Amino acid sequence: MSSEVSKLKERVTRLERWRRRVSEELAILPETIDPLGKQWKHFDVLDRDILELLLSDTPYSTVEIGNKLRVHRTKVWRRMKKIKRVSEKIKGNSIIVFNPSTKQWSLNTEEFEFKGLETKQ
Repeated sequence: MSSEVSKLKERVTRLERWRRRVSEELAILPETIDPLGKQWKHFDVLDRDILELLLSDTPYSTVEIGNKLRVHRTKVWRRMKKIKRVSEKIKGNSIIVFNPSTKQWSLNTEEFEFKGLETKQ
């Protein structure tokens, strides 16, 4: 009986080491995000429309987003800040980024992978 217990403990120890190794390797991989998924319950229709537009993998300025969605640029700017703030709280990092030199918004593809992202060939 004692030998069976020691064998089980040894096996558990090996499995625990294996689990830690796999966890460390997975931490290196970027997290896949579905920006239109249910976990983003704080986002309303306009927020989701903005994210859907950004899923085309084309950076857009605040004015361009406003024109495409027929919304004033101030409202778009506020929504982008909201998306940034909420995603930072949920994921620890923003899922969107603003490039000040081009004055355009895009998805944060350096830190996350996005489900449904149409990448340019």
